[in-house]
Amino acid sequence: MKTVLMIVGVILLLVILAVLAAAVWFFRFAHLRVGNTDDMLDDEIRRACRSLVEAGLAYVESRPHEEVSVTSFDGLKLRGIYLPIENPRGCILCFHGYRSFGMQDFAPMPEYYQSLGLSVLVVDQRACGKSEGKYTTFGILERRDVVTWANYMKERVGDLPLMLDGLSLGSATVMLSADQPLPETVCGIIADCGFTSPWDILTHCGKKWFHIPAFPMVHILSCVARVMFGGGYRSVDTREALAKSSLPLLLLHGADDDFVPTWMSGVHYDAATGYKRKVIVPGAGHGMSYITDMPRCQKELSDFVDHVLA
Repeated sequence: MKTVLMIVGVILLLVILAVLAAAVWFFRFAHLRVGNTDDMLDDEIRRACRSLVEAGLAYVESRPHEEVSVTSFDGLKLRGIYLPIENPRGCILCFHGYRSFGMQDFAPMPEYYQSLGLSVLVVDQRACGKSEGKYTTFGILERRDVVTWANYMKERVGDLPLMLDGLSLGSATVMLSADQPLPETVCGIIADCGFTSPWDILTHCGKKWFHIPAFPMVHILSCVARVMFGGGYRSVDTREALAKSSLPLLLLHGADDDFVPTWMSGVHYDAATGYKRKVIVPGAGHGMSYITDMPRCQKELSDFVDHVLA
């Protein structure tokens, strides 16, 4: 009997150790910075629209622009590129997606946004691009960085209206910031293919890519995140943030998104309490709505900017 119990105990111990080892691996896989992400110009979006991205980068280089930085609440140096115009109607702050950087995801946008009369700030989020940081936190800490950047721009441009624009992780980030102490000049949010919470997206991706159920892996990872970031995967949720805010909201999402489920934008729409509009782009994959149907997206963006700044 003792031998059987010892065998069972050893097996249980090995299982526990295996689960913990897997949790460490997945945590590092999901959160740890990967090299210099400002060199990662070969992802899906880049390959699908190389000429458009390169044209956007050339436009930025040809226009007055400035590398800027802020210090985050936890002491990180966060960097971005500011492209001012004369006599702007407002300023838009752009936040990129997971393990990307500002000018990779938003290279095509400054020229268009400036044509709408907006100065543009393109941010490198923490642990990405030229910004400092070891971990991406799926919005847990990034939402507070949005407040830092918005306050920085408030100091620079005074009472000029500020809008927030985000793609993928950046989309979730700007929505999660909606219930944070943003300056009163923030007047609207554009959210392209954002997820609802770290719990939801990591559960979804774990099942889809690794066939891992939420229990126990996501539960363990959430506990580690609580220790590392001060909040677990359920500590932030776009539904709760949007429900506490009346900021106008424009939602964009590709109908063929295979990373962030399109239904999540429906949840965001239902949660928002102010002016809101949801646009689902047929045939568009993750982060590809603007590229897939540029005329429609430009009209939606123009109409939203006009509504917010009216």
